[in-house]
Amino acid sequence: MLSEALAGTAPPSSCQLVEFEQAIVTSVEPGGRLLVVRGTAPSVRMEVLLSHRAYSDTPDWWGIEVVGALPGGVCLTETRHFEVAISLDGIEGQKGIEVIGASTTSRIELRPAQAS
Repeated sequence: MLSEALAGTAPPSSCQLVEFEQAIVTSVEPGGRLLVVRGTAPSVRMEVLLSHRAYSDTPDWWGIEVVGALPGGVCLTETRHFEVAISLDGIEGQKGIEVIGASTTSRIELRPAQAS
């Protein structure tokens, strides 16, 4: 299995989990949800993205990581604000989602979507 093959590998050094300051879920039409995460990237060159974890069964809390990557490996010490978003279509846990940063996590309980 892919997850077993990846379990023994070292994480890439050009990417890392990044701290975040705020995580909110907003409704989008028609009937969808969007996770929006805001924070301060430790380098002005860092690209920040949200990456959901892969599961074989739906977990109680679906993990979504706040990941920073340094293209070219050059890290400038000036920080910058970031705001990134991801659609929650197909990546909602039984109870909700868990946003995962470098040393902080935030669980957001999701109510079932209202039928129209």
